[in-house]
Parts: sequence; C-alpha cells; structure tokens
Amino acid sequence: MKIPNFKIGDKVVCINDDFSFVHKEYAYTEFMKFPEMMKVYTIRDLPQESCHLEEIVNPKLSYYNLNEPGFYRWRFVKLDHKTEKGAAVNKNDAATAHKKTKPVIKKKQLQTVEKN
Repeated sequence: MKIPNFKIGDKVVCINDDFSFVHKEYAYTEFMKFPEMMKVYTIRDLPQESCHLEEIVNPKLSYYNLNEPGFYRWRFVKLDHKTEKGAAVNKNDAATAHKKTKPVIKKKQLQTVEKN
C-alpha cells in the first residue's frame, strides 16, 4: 500500500475511523482520542508511516516505551489546497487506501475540528 505523501501543515480529512481492533487489543486506548470520519485535521508531525494531528494530542505511553501514538496516513486524504473546504484531492487514492472505505466528500459534510 502506498503511503500518502503529506507534509506538516496539510489539511486532511479522515476517511477511516474504524479503530475497533485497536480498542480490543490495547488497554491504553481507554484514554486516547481518535480522529472521526469526515472531519478536517491538520498534520502536526509525520513519524514514519503515521501522522500526528494538531487537533488531537495524546499522551506519551512510557509504560509501553512508546512516544505519542500516531495514526496511519492511509486513514486520511489530503484536501484540495485551492479551497479550505474543498473536496479531497484524489478520491481514487482514498478508495485504494482501504477497500471498505468509499469516500464521498461533500462540502456540507466537512467539519473543522476545534483545538482542545
């Protein structure tokens, strides 16, 4: 699977918010915040294949010897940089990123997440 090429500051839309596997397997998810489907986020950092978001800051997991958990980049598509509330750049990228995900992004559906 191709990793989306984001950069810090990019606006992205969550196209896959199914974290059911993570919730079942890891106890630390009880106090984590997760991205929500069709909401707009801003890339804060890009460690390896994941990303950290401006709008979601989770604690470091020293017990597990991990830094702040990130979210896989394939869960997001980049917004069209011409308009703040524009449609996703390449809807085909979203379809290939996760087979169960069918991105249909309409301007009315996009919501900007407020910083906590």
